[in-house]
Amino acid sequence: MYSIFFLKKRVGEDVDGMKNHQQAYRCFFSVMLFLCAVFPVAPVDELDLEAGIAQIAREIEQALPTGTRIAVISFHSSSARFSAFVIEELQGTFIQNRKMTVVNRKNLELRRKELDFQMSGEVNEETMISLGHALGVQFIVTGMCTDMGEKYQFRFNAFDIDTTVYQVSSVVTVRRDSTMAYLLPADNSPPPAVVPVRPDPELATRYFNAGFAHYEAGEYREAIVDFNRVMEITKDDIDTLYYRSCSHYYLNNYDKAIADLSVLIRLKPNNEVYYNNAYVMKGDYVHARADWEQVVRINPNHSGAKNNLEVLKKQGH
Repeated sequence: MYSIFFLKKRVGEDVDGMKNHQQAYRCFFSVMLFLCAVFPVAPVDELDLEAGIAQIAREIEQALPTGTRIAVISFHSSSARFSAFVIEELQGTFIQNRKMTVVNRKNLELRRKELDFQMSGEVNEETMISLGHALGVQFIVTGMCTDMGEKYQFRFNAFDIDTTVYQVSSVVTVRRDSTMAYLLPADNSPPPAVVPVRPDPELATRYFNAGFAHYEAGEYREAIVDFNRVMEITKDDIDTLYYRSCSHYYLNNYDKAIADLSVLIRLKPNNEVYYNNAYVMKGDYVHARADWEQVVRINPNHSGAKNNLEVLKKQGH
């Protein structure tokens, strides 16, 4: 801390004293300018992208009753890619917090196509009411991004379908961090490459978390979209490959599940978890037998693999 002290002069101080007084003021302002330059005050309310989205979710959750059915349908910005990312992050946060009931993304996507609106554009009240009734939700959540140079203002509103009134409005200021620089390029800058020049672990983690939230909710197609984005940034990520393979499996995309599992087996050949039932589900009993035999070699006490081999033997495979 710095302290500035002034000594008061008696009335009738001489001209030299007045000059000294003026010099003291000039000195004071010079010191203050120096301190401001050396010790700039950081903006109090500026958040990074992840913290900003978390605060938006928290304020909406505090304003609405627990269990309220909501749908996050749009975020107006200059980039459709950025809008999609923010919507997915906000939805994932709601799902993880388990305070709101978030509409299934599959249903939302179908209704969005029927009503012909874009996630990155503005949505009028008539469309929100129609969409709300079609989805069976109580509130429609929309947002917009205002460019303020090196920071952005995010405003999200929760629209009550029954009363047709905006019940919640949440505003945060977000600074331009590395994630935003990648997803929301500055004006007149070239579009970002599909794969960043330098892998961004923070961005990969956010995509994985969004994908895992979809996976937990049984939204396997949406999960695969996010897991694919992780793989664009971080090649051969073990967890991403595993949950993407599981997502493909649950969608009956057995060939794609096997492709991911094959990579996992190449990376971790002694992990018995990666030898699963995908071959059986597609009727390829030769490879299924080979997988289960390998599981028994890895773990001789694996009862599941032994039982499966016995069933194949009884069925003549």
